[in-house]
Amino acid sequence: MNSLISFSTVVGLLFTVLDILAVGPLRSTSYAMTTSGLTLVVVAGRYLDKLSRRQASKHLVKLYEGLSGRDYVKLHPSGKKVPSSFLRPGDTIKLDPFCVVPCDCYVVQGTSTFNQSLVTGEALPITKSLGDFLLAGTKNLNGSLLCIVHREREESFYAQLVRSVSEAGANKIKGQGMIDAVTRWFSLAVVLLAIFSPPLELFYQQKRHPVGFYVGLSRFVERIMTILVSACPCALGLAVPSAVVAAIDAAHSKGILLTKGASTLRELEQVDMIVFDKTGTLTEGAFVVESVTLHPTWDGKEIMLWTLVCTLEEQEANGHPVGVALFKKGLQEIGTRWLDSVDRPKICETATVPGRGVVGKIGIEDAHGSSSWYRVLIGSQEFLRENSVAPCWDTSPATPPLSGIAVHIGINGVLVATLYLQDRIRPEAGETLRNLVDRGYGVAMLTGDAEAEASRVGLQLGIPVLAFRASPSDKLRHIRSLQKAGSKVAMVGDGLNDAPSLAASDVGIIMTCNSSAATVGGSVMILNSDLACLQLLGTIVQKTMRQIRWNVIWAFCYNLVALSLATGMVRPLGYTLKPGSFDVNFVRHNDHAITAIEETATGGWAYD
Repeated sequence: MNSLISFSTVVGLLFTVLDILAVGPLRSTSYAMTTSGLTLVVVAGRYLDKLSRRQASKHLVKLYEGLSGRDYVKLHPSGKKVPSSFLRPGDTIKLDPFCVVPCDCYVVQGTSTFNQSLVTGEALPITKSLGDFLLAGTKNLNGSLLCIVHREREESFYAQLVRSVSEAGANKIKGQGMIDAVTRWFSLAVVLLAIFSPPLELFYQQKRHPVGFYVGLSRFVERIMTILVSACPCALGLAVPSAVVAAIDAAHSKGILLTKGASTLRELEQVDMIVFDKTGTLTEGAFVVESVTLHPTWDGKEIMLWTLVCTLEEQEANGHPVGVALFKKGLQEIGTRWLDSVDRPKICETATVPGRGVVGKIGIEDAHGSSSWYRVLIGSQEFLRENSVAPCWDTSPATPPLSGIAVHIGINGVLVATLYLQDRIRPEAGETLRNLVDRGYGVAMLTGDAEAEASRVGLQLGIPVLAFRASPSDKLRHIRSLQKAGSKVAMVGDGLNDAPSLAASDVGIIMTCNSSAATVGGSVMILNSDLACLQLLGTIVQKTMRQIRWNVIWAFCYNLVALSLATGMVRPLGYTLKPGSFDVNFVRHNDHAITAIEETATGGWAYD
């Protein structure tokens, strides 16, 4: 568009100068006003375009503002204020009321409510207390808290979210490359049409109505300017990006992030099968430790046991809901003593087996400075057995819970404790699944939990269970078998154990709320942990793809009609265009090109 407008302006100004020299200023045909008006229209259109794009991405701009400021945070117990960029894992900080959380951390003292709307899109405040993780960018609304830094600012979930937004805007939808190529060739074709069409028109008119050379040159210039101004290749180039920007921003305003941008939209449109993980996806993932059974011969103190558990789970707590529950329970048992011992435990040789458990060596110093090392394993009974931990007693409680999962703790080759955890089904899960089925999607569940728990959830929600006690490799195998059967599969999960199946599926959807770990493999992140967002996501994709197709068709039709008028093909019908009369048409077209997609973001599905 810039090249065509520039060529038209140069041609008009040069002919104006030539006409003044040839016939004088009083009799000359000046295109100075026309070219000036056209330039003004282009500048005004660019300004309106910038305003529209800023409006379309206003929610995304707020994300960047959170990293642009230089805020200070108070260290504990010294009270010294330092820039948040100086904080490192293990530092103890004090969060005063109305401050913004500078980095990912967890609470070790105090209770307060937090506004997470900037990060997750959740409008209602959430209460945080001992053992809960706080996400960078969220705002403390009332109480004072003592927290320990878990991840520094540049590695926080908030920083990773901003990077994902940047990458999402840079991705192109499938077919956009072809549209860009067509736009470039279209501009070249318009220039060639402007050069060769006027001489042909003058040649045929000369036979019927002979005119002089100078009059013919004047008509030649007028027709060139009209053709160059009438074409609008930008309408083709903006047809897809405008819709994508509106869709990304509208989705983020509702707590959904399309991490791979435009390329995700096309894949989502083709999905016909959605596979759900259970824990943290169909269930709330907010486990509560219902019972703790210690080995009768465990010679250590219970506080020592929880210190070992917290030390091992501190790095794993943000990767799986079970880790969060154990870490929080441990902090509640230890209390403020964790503040005194946070620098003492040493940990090495850690390893996580997704879906099975975690193992590591932990050294705790005594008052004399000597270290006692413990090999700690936390996970399923099979995981401990595979690592040579022998059960020393019957791990079944006298009154086993009706549902839930069992987590076993082994220390130095001995099974020392068994914990039973409970989880609840999300209240919106049933309705969401029914709506997805009504829309024509197939649904199924894959879980690593035991058969009894999988059956309970499956029966209550009416969803078939593809497999239970499924390891990450089992889940991956089931996803690939569905794809081989011809299905376009979307996988919905929340933990590290879901990463292989999320990456292998056509679309990976990650439930990330209250987790400071950016799970790999997904192209969609549901930040507010609301399963009902899947329905909204489907609506956004459907309307965005429909708007993209309409934009492309409209752009082609507009250019076809405009060039037909500009070249004089419909002159016998009494219609024609001149440069001076086209300014209004250009304004109307530019306004439509800028605002057509914005209606998608404000037309009932983005901000309702």
